[in-house]
Amino acid sequence: MRLHFLLLRSLLRNLFRLLSPLPFLLLQASSFAQIQQPVLGIMHDGNAALRPVYGIAASATLGGVAVENVDAFSCAHSQCFVQTLGSLWMYDSSGSRSILDSISGPVPMALTNDGVLLYSSQTGELLRWNPINGWASSTLPTTSDHTILAFKPAGDGIDAAVRRDDGLWMEHLAADASITTFSAIPEDAENPVRAICLLDDGYLIATGHAVSLVRSDGSAQEFAIGGVRSFSAMSDSAVEAESSQGNWIFEQDAGKIRVSLLPGVEPAQTAPAGEVAE
Repeated sequence: MRLHFLLLRSLLRNLFRLLSPLPFLLLQASSFAQIQQPVLGIMHDGNAALRPVYGIAASATLGGVAVENVDAFSCAHSQCFVQTLGSLWMYDSSGSRSILDSISGPVPMALTNDGVLLYSSQTGELLRWNPINGWASSTLPTTSDHTILAFKPAGDGIDAAVRRDDGLWMEHLAADASITTFSAIPEDAENPVRAICLLDDGYLIATGHAVSLVRSDGSAQEFAIGGVRSFSAMSDSAVEAESSQGNWIFEQDAGKIRVSLLPGVEPAQTAPAGEVAE
């Protein structure tokens, strides 16, 4: 009898040794799956909040709220620059954040390989920030009839889509105070341009009825997405278009572009001023 008891106790001990790691391994596998889930980018959800987008464009899911009370944002190179409540914040891939500067209202911005550019069309001041040198400023040319809709870094200045009295144009604004106009942006007076996003090879342009991708070689592709009011960089290769028909992702891959509707978010009550979700 005692021999049977000892054998049973030994068997139970061995079984416990085999089973005891399972909860930890299951938890570890679950966490690993979340960590490995592909991240498409960061989207503005329509409630002035930013959320991560997981999966693939055609079948994406949304994560929880990351930042609230967002006026404007741009993400690339494992960093997000967010304008919220009169301040500019930087978020890095580890989730840490730091305040960079105070700003008055949404300010046009564009990302560089290692930082961000802010441009004031009123003063012509171009502010550059990177983690090594901090802030530096230069003065670019400005005229009273120029309204910058979008811009990107180019050499010692910026390439910008500008609205002038004589229409929409692509211009280079240089540090030597010169302005070079290099192409017109087509626009129908009865269906004006509402938003534009400059890409490495062309631009996305939105009217009331459609979004067009215009390449640098002049070729164009039209998408029947109306009501787009803004574009934002979600990641290195994806752009979000916010519209009255929902939010869309334009994802570039090997010279091609894929367009998909992003998951919707129910309207929410206004978040308390200054609140940032942890």
